[in-house]
Amino acid sequence: MTFSNTLRLVAAAVLVAASTACVTYRGPRGIEAAIEDQIGADLEREFGLKLGWTATKLTGAIVAHDGDEDALAFKDLTGLGVAVFKVPEGASHTAGLDPARLRLGGFETLLNVRDRDGQVLVLAKTRHGSIHEVVFLSCDDEEVVVARLRGDLNKLVEHVTQAADEDGVRGARRAVPVASR
Repeated sequence: MTFSNTLRLVAAAVLVAASTACVTYRGPRGIEAAIEDQIGADLEREFGLKLGWTATKLTGAIVAHDGDEDALAFKDLTGLGVAVFKVPEGASHTAGLDPARLRLGGFETLLNVRDRDGQVLVLAKTRHGSIHEVVFLSCDDEEVVVARLRGDLNKLVEHVTQAADEDGVRGARRAVPVASR
């Protein structure tokens, strides 16, 4: 095997490993287990995707329709991760998650909305008075969606809070397009 073939093989292995990590995302470390502990059942991952800085910027350049009116402008994001889990039958009601028991160190609960449609939690990390990381957690009796966003997120959090005030869980879900199905 020549040096250039070895180099190609190593590059292909790195790309495969990197892309595998991108599609096996399960949410922030420990959150899946914490949710399972609270509902008393094992979640079944249906979908997972994680984009780092480069992939987020590239995706944003391709699909974004950024404007001043967008609450979630791709130009404001530096990272994105989404995981969708199926809630098995027999699990206790998922709309009663306790944010303090989610094991997310450094995150502060900004929004906790519960109604007949489920529960939405918005947890955030701030830096220098600005929100730079958000975990959006949407739960109902059928699925749990976890979205972790990084970047300049003040406008998004304001939009989600206003939508939740107007239409509860449904409004909050609609306000974060990457977290609604």
